[in-house]
Amino acid sequence: MNGQSIPNLDSSSTLLGSLCPDSAPHKAYVGFRYANPLTEHTLEEMEKDNIERVVAFTQYPQYSCSTSGSSFNAIYNHYAERNEASRMKWSVIDRWGTNPLLVDAFVDLINKELETIDDKIRDDVIILFSAHSLPMKFVQRGDPYPAEVGATVQLIMSKLRHANPYRLVWQSKVGPLPWLEPATDKAIESKYERP
Repeated sequence: MNGQSIPNLDSSSTLLGSLCPDSAPHKAYVGFRYANPLTEHTLEEMEKDNIERVVAFTQYPQYSCSTSGSSFNAIYNHYAERNEASRMKWSVIDRWGTNPLLVDAFVDLINKELETIDDKIRDDVIILFSAHSLPMKFVQRGDPYPAEVGATVQLIMSKLRHANPYRLVWQSKVGPLPWLEPATDKAIESKYERP
């Protein structure tokens, strides 16, 4: 699987070309840490294509050492172990959780769902923001992820004028170590009363 076989990458490159014609042509590439196409294979494909300028754009809106950090480290490690120099010049977008377009997209989705609820109880609907959890050992070392997720939630709720009660909850805990809480499944089961 390469950049040309993934849907919408060509249209993304075309859109970017129309928005930024001075830096065209553009080509999108995809690299994953643990699935194909692997980061190192994508980097070598880019080298073969003689790419000169690269913008590494993580698809994780909020930064964590375990996600975006791990992905950027994979790029660094690949070039640290590579025997030949690269001519690519790099820029990085490592977080975008407070981007107004992302916030507006969430607000639009939430508003559409709220409109399907009887207006007599709509203001009492609890909005749960469920984000992927993170081991507490990362949080205690200063990982910014929980604060960045919280910032996204605050911007969304501000645009929604805090009309509903809400909670930030965490999902996908793996293993016995402590992770961020409260867990999504426990929050769904619990009874919440408006303050």
